[in-house]
Amino acid sequence: MASERREVSEEAEANLDANALSVVVERLRRVHAVDFAGHKQLLLRAQIAARMATRSLSSTHDYVELMEASPAERAALLRGLLIGSTSFFRDPDVFAAIRAQVLPRIVDPNHRAALRVWVPGCSTGEEAYSLAMLLLEYLEADGEARPLRVFASDVHDVALAHARRGVYSASVMAGLAEHRRERFFSANADGSFVVKRRLRDVVLFARHDLLVTPPYAHIDLVSCRNLLIYLEPHAQRLGLSRLHYALNGRGVLVLGAAESVLHGEAMFSALGGPHRLYVKKHLRVLPRTVFMGADDRS
Repeated sequence: MASERREVSEEAEANLDANALSVVVERLRRVHAVDFAGHKQLLLRAQIAARMATRSLSSTHDYVELMEASPAERAALLRGLLIGSTSFFRDPDVFAAIRAQVLPRIVDPNHRAALRVWVPGCSTGEEAYSLAMLLLEYLEADGEARPLRVFASDVHDVALAHARRGVYSASVMAGLAEHRRERFFSANADGSFVVKRRLRDVVLFARHDLLVTPPYAHIDLVSCRNLLIYLEPHAQRLGLSRLHYALNGRGVLVLGAAESVLHGEAMFSALGGPHRLYVKKHLRVLPRTVFMGADDRS
């Protein structure tokens, strides 16, 4: 059965012409206000082909008709395109590097303004809550009573609703250290866990599209892991220009292990070490793409 589905998926991907792809992308933009124009076509084609295989369709025309008529199918496709793998303190070495290299840089005892963190593409919230926990622990250990705000954004309304509820299953919580689970979460009768108010009050979830919506500002730390990897080079440049604008003078950008600032190397330099940590370069002229939407590119 698995081999048959794979063969159907491969046939569907081969038959997915550019016109059908543009119809699907436009429909998702109009109905769900999610713009995939800057996303890698190869990944879009693969996900659409997977949905065609699931529905046992080899005709592009038939899938477009189904997607147009079925809200459930559009939701399933959107979920496959947007919700990636995530967990609390995913890649612990990265969080250790943030703790050792980034937090001493951005937590300046002579500067008492609120700390501001941004997590674009926050999905179901684990990354944002993890950074909030790390910062609360760090500030407490240093005796700092500084205000903290973590802005967590995504374009997928279902994922954002999950993140705002802050309820996670026992299996999702299994990898979280016990002392953090006890301090920041309460156990429910059904075995799930819910974020306590102290943590929830720190994180603000909002709908925001990195390629369309003007960026946040005065940010000390941006964690944008495994979002740029899905974008075409021109969209990566646009995204990086907006992240550059968002960061303050000593701000730090964290990218995923398979990502880099290749398409924005004039804007960032490596902080040092094996992880994808970057500091903002100061530019005399801001990239004009900062406030441009994805459809405004020349």
